[in-house]
Amino acid sequence: MRFGALNLVALVAMSSAPTAMAGVVFESLSTDTNGSISNAYSSGGTYFYATSTAQSFSLEDDVILDGITFWGSTQNFTGGQLANMTGYEVIIWNNDFGSIAGHWTLSAQDVTAVATGQINIFNGLEYALSGSISGTLAAGSYVMNIGGFQADPNGDSFVWSTGSIVGGWWYTQNPTWGTWVEAPLMVGSEPGGAFRLNGSVVPAPGAMALLGLAGLAGGRRRR
Repeated sequence: MRFGALNLVALVAMSSAPTAMAGVVFESLSTDTNGSISNAYSSGGTYFYATSTAQSFSLEDDVILDGITFWGSTQNFTGGQLANMTGYEVIIWNNDFGSIAGHWTLSAQDVTAVATGQINIFNGLEYALSGSISGTLAAGSYVMNIGGFQADPNGDSFVWSTGSIVGGWWYTQNPTWGTWVEAPLMVGSEPGGAFRLNGSVVPAPGAMALLGLAGLAGGRRRR
């Protein structure tokens, strides 16, 4: 079988189309159930503790998102575990909090909660909470903000478990809701947020074109 010049150009062009590679595109695994209270940002600071928290992270590649898992518990003062949580808000901010790169609201019914067997200091069970999100993120630096919606504003708050990333943890709270402050590093358990992003990494078009050429060269050698 022989390829003419036009055939070669066409195959290279087809090969240069980005092809997604599915899997985990980022993760900061849970290291401590005694994390940070985090209310949904759109609650506007109206809940009792009036605090929302966020974790810095970076992506090396452009990605297409299709799911998220985050780890957390509640204060469990009423003994209801997640009963006061009506849902969760996931916001991916740009690095300076100047704009939002992604925003999803997940109702409690849309989230799969699986107990990890770990508990916090309030005997609140830690859960791995998974839901579907969709969208694209370019390579770069971002801040993940996850918070809970409460049925009772004065009831149990969501406690976001500490993640394996150290540093880059932010919070906003009343009376300056909407102003994000980076928390200093502490001795012992560091603040942070535990989450995993699932999706697909999109290779650069140039890399795919090179793979296409390599495939053609290999085919010619075999013939």
